[in-house]
Amino acid sequence: MACPDAEPDSPLATPEGAASAAGYSSTGLSPWAVAGGDLDAEFHVGLTVPGASFGWDTSGEHAPTRPRVDDPTTGSWAAVDYGGRTAVDFAVTQDGSRRLWDEITASYRRWEELGRPSVDRCGLTVKSGDTSVWVDYPAITVAAR
Repeated sequence: MACPDAEPDSPLATPEGAASAAGYSSTGLSPWAVAGGDLDAEFHVGLTVPGASFGWDTSGEHAPTRPRVDDPTTGSWAAVDYGGRTAVDFAVTQDGSRRLWDEITASYRRWEELGRPSVDRCGLTVKSGDTSVWVDYPAITVAAR
């Protein structure tokens, strides 16, 4: 596992057809916090990181467990490796025009700042073709399109 602010010892494999200028970093945000079955967290991240989809690689080819996030529209992707030794730091590889794991981290942190709202605290407003999703009150917008 990489130390904070250090690159992993060996780069992760770049998905076929993806650009080769991947960025490497580490994160303290557990992939299980974001995509491990907490419907409220997953709902918030899904709303605020549009176009991203999750998948889990458990083949062991890269790490014992590896979540992957892809945005097929931009070709951007991110992978977070858990090496099985510590649940404190995770190696992150990202590529494409979007830094998806950075977006997910910001989204998750915002969800925490809002008090970890459950799905039933969210509302939807549609006006003249504009859509906004809010928490508790329309003034607390979390996503707009």
